[in-house]
Amino acid sequence: MHPPYSSDLALFDFHLFRFLQNSLGSVRYQERTLKMVFLLKTVLSPKLAERIYVHSSYEDFHKHVFREVLPSDYGGDERPLTELHAQWVEELSSPSMAEYCIASDRFVTDESKRIDTSPYNEEYLAILGNFRQLNID
Repeated sequence: MHPPYSSDLALFDFHLFRFLQNSLGSVRYQERTLKMVFLLKTVLSPKLAERIYVHSSYEDFHKHVFREVLPSDYGGDERPLTELHAQWVEELSSPSMAEYCIASDRFVTDESKRIDTSPYNEEYLAILGNFRQLNID
């Protein structure tokens, strides 16, 4: 059983959250916030510092995030945030989602089908063998 999901929201989620999990970007900064961000970037490792973007305009921001997935509140082509929020609330409070959540609480493992229950597994995390031949349970 899979959770109900709206195909209208799929494109938005895929592109926006793929970007957000790898970097941090913003458009509207105050001057003192900019100074703090640049100070923070000098302390961070180069790999982390290059993941923080400071955009001077929405056009610069659109070079990193597709315009098609941004809400119109942020200069994108997608519906406004209020509509997207309302759709998510409707989707997550639907009867099919409630059924899915109730059903997922009943998911358990069938321990009778577990292969080996010896104390060796608990003590050595089920890793048998040596470096020549390693058997992982």
